[in-house]
Amino acid sequence: MGVCIATGWIVWFHGPFRCGSWSDEKIAQYGLNQILDWDELYIADGGYKSKGMVLNPDDAVSQEINDYMQICRTRHETINTLFKHFYIIGNQFHRDVKKHGLFAHAVANIVQLGIMFDELNPFDVYDHFEEPDSWQNEWET
Repeated sequence: MGVCIATGWIVWFHGPFRCGSWSDEKIAQYGLNQILDWDELYIADGGYKSKGMVLNPDDAVSQEINDYMQICRTRHETINTLFKHFYIIGNQFHRDVKKHGLFAHAVANIVQLGIMFDELNPFDVYDHFEEPDSWQNEWET
């Protein structure tokens, strides 16, 4: 799942994948990386070691940027928790496996609608941390 840094909206959802068969990085490599423009980047945790489109804590050029990226990752984890309330992540699916994707995408849409209409509030990143002044320029060099 991809979450917009500016809005907190779910902007990308890919899957589902059998637990343990695909790492988050592998899913991104064969999904998210394929749809981003050449100049778009995304924030990920330290488990992502591929270079190019991903920014992880090792890439932070200042503590301020590292703190900002951590707040963004925390909001993403909050949205993951919203998915867990539907028992769609981390639980065995007990119905026809062919329907798992339909259920997962339905939950993504329900959570997104909840965020859009302020029924679910994963929190605004900017309530916790202002975007660093150097944010745009640091990654363009």
